[in-house]
Amino acid sequence: AHSQGFEVARIGSVFGTSVGPHATLLARRAEAARRPLRVTLLGLGAVGRGVYEHLLRQEERFEIVAIAVRRRERHEAAGAPGRLLLSLDEALGVPSDIVVEAIGGVREAGDALAIALNAGRHVVTANKAVIAARGPALRALAEREDTTLSCSAAVGGVVPVIETLRGLRGRVAKIEGVLNGTSNFVLDRLAEGTSLDDAVAEAQALGYAEADPGDDLSGLDAARKLTLLAREAFGETLDAERIPRAGAAAVGAFRPAGDGKVGRLIASLRATEEGCAASVDLVPVNAAHPLARCRGANNAVVITLRSGRTIELRGRGAGRWPTAESMVGDLLELWRDHEPRLGRRAPVLGEFEAVAS
Repeated sequence: AHSQGFEVARIGSVFGTSVGPHATLLARRAEAARRPLRVTLLGLGAVGRGVYEHLLRQEERFEIVAIAVRRRERHEAAGAPGRLLLSLDEALGVPSDIVVEAIGGVREAGDALAIALNAGRHVVTANKAVIAARGPALRALAEREDTTLSCSAAVGGVVPVIETLRGLRGRVAKIEGVLNGTSNFVLDRLAEGTSLDDAVAEAQALGYAEADPGDDLSGLDAARKLTLLAREAFGETLDAERIPRAGAAAVGAFRPAGDGKVGRLIASLRATEEGCAASVDLVPVNAAHPLARCRGANNAVVITLRSGRTIELRGRGAGRWPTAESMVGDLLELWRDHEPRLGRRAPVLGEFEAVAS
């Protein structure tokens, strides 16, 4: 009666039965009829290893053809097949359909992504730093080469923030969220009386924090994520370094006032007549506030529409598995939407100056 449609599928399947006002469409195409998409994995650290282990369980869809690592012996000892372990330039030289970037940083990762896109390959990354710094150039390159730049995992872990905003362009008035699970975990531990050093050490032991958690605690990580959200929600380009933020000292010094409020490092965007305004603030919020219910390493986002309606999203935000699972979600979208590509040629690192800025 309302011309609505939906798909039904088993868990883990990217093919489903489409039901709606049209004739019901059954998923009859056999996945086995297609060859697996060839994947080059850049990095085998915490997140890269998570993606690797997921892909090993998806052999009918994905074939890992190369893995870029810095210390081959270390990863061989951990069980990775030596024939796949290569240097970065060697891995990029192996023909593939998709390049998954999990090395982190900006320059090296950005160069590698530009080279992959220029060679006609799809790319998947969770690297919010490289997308914040070089996203426009990489997106333009992807559009020029008719490839896909997927970065859903760069914001929110398993929380589908980017995907949701993509369908709300022009309707969003404000976004508020806890976008960094590490800082949220630390703030909760501080509220319980744990020292900053002990809270950070626990976050590192659990895989929530890097060896240097400075970007997390200062709010820079959340600011980088805001640049991605600003583009999706408002079509605006922001500089993460210029977004006002609380700073690591404020987070480390935070202690609850005993009034029932909890501390949250809240990243916010709001529409203005000049475009959009952004900030990352340490805010004491009441227990009834939607972001107060975001505990530990979780992420949560409240999207306020121009109509006044709100949309709340929440889920695990920090650690290997939330990020890896979100990246695999992007890979499954590529499997569903794209046929295997033969690739025009293998890229080489020496071409960087001509393909990236």
